[in-house]
Amino acid sequence: NDAGDYAKAESYLEMALQLEKQNGGDNTYEYAAILNNLGKLQYLSGNPRKAIPLLERALVIFGNEVGKESLEYSTVVFNQGVAWTMLKSPKGKELLLQALTLREKKFGKVH
Repeated sequence: NDAGDYAKAESYLEMALQLEKQNGGDNTYEYAAILNNLGKLQYLSGNPRKAIPLLERALVIFGNEVGKESLEYSTVVFNQGVAWTMLKSPKGKELLLQALTLREKKFGKVH
């Protein structure tokens, strides 16, 4: 059973990141998605400081690829908020509220 095997997951995501960089480049939607997943894995495994630069890079790419009002963009903002909250930074709450605002704008307040 590999459930909770963060090291193995990290290894696979790093491999996927390198493959995407070689085949599609490091500014693609897919590259940003992998960065987001790797960032989330980092904070879930207790490394929010390692997550933040990955998530920041994913945010820039998604902003360029699908726009700053997209679900993907708001998801990364949310993940950044979680990472910063884990570090007990007030920036965490700001980012979580920003993610909520983006989602409400896209889906409505009742979604």
